[in-house]
Amino acid sequence: MWHTRQIKQIKGDVESWSPEQILYNYDYDYDEYAPEDETLANMFFNEARATLYIEVINYLVQLDRTTRKQTRYYNLVLNYDAVSDDGVLLIFGEQAQRDAWEKSTDKWDYSSLFYDAVNWKHEYTSLSTLPEEYQLFLDAHRFHDDFDAIRDLLNAVAGDLNDFNWEGLLNVSEDFVIFAHDYAALANVDDEIRACVPEYKMRILRSKGLLK
Repeated sequence: MWHTRQIKQIKGDVESWSPEQILYNYDYDYDEYAPEDETLANMFFNEARATLYIEVINYLVQLDRTTRKQTRYYNLVLNYDAVSDDGVLLIFGEQAQRDAWEKSTDKWDYSSLFYDAVNWKHEYTSLSTLPEEYQLFLDAHRFHDDFDAIRDLLNAVAGDLNDFNWEGLLNVSEDFVIFAHDYAALANVDDEIRACVPEYKMRILRSKGLLK
């Protein structure tokens, strides 16, 4: 692991720099766990990924314990905007609402579920305080309009969260999944799910006809 120590003054032709060069003009304190063969790009990516992952879990731990245990959830969406908005909104899909939806529709695909759920009353929380490493990653890649790198980062964090053991923290359904949704990009929801959800969970969604 490596950690931000202090910020250097940026000098030179910044407009010609890559995102990694911009980030490298911050002073980092490396320890024995930093892999020698890891590129700068990977280090910046992985530090932002790890700190955001921890921040999401910390927020979930702080939620009301009774609500977390009594309410059953079928998904958690990391709602974000790669282009301009710095915030991340955690939106919970409640199983009771999904059960009611299944009884009232003949559309059983996940995309229909997602967009119909937009009109439901949701439980949500906002990550109002973002890790510095994540914020630096956003700033550097937005400087070069490299929004796909930001989407890749959020997808990776969602993928890591899918592998987290939620027992004892959240009451989740057997097909509970977490995925990142860039609400301003109008991307295909099925593609966003495929980019975030591991194969063993994808098989469950396919078995229920929610994904092809």
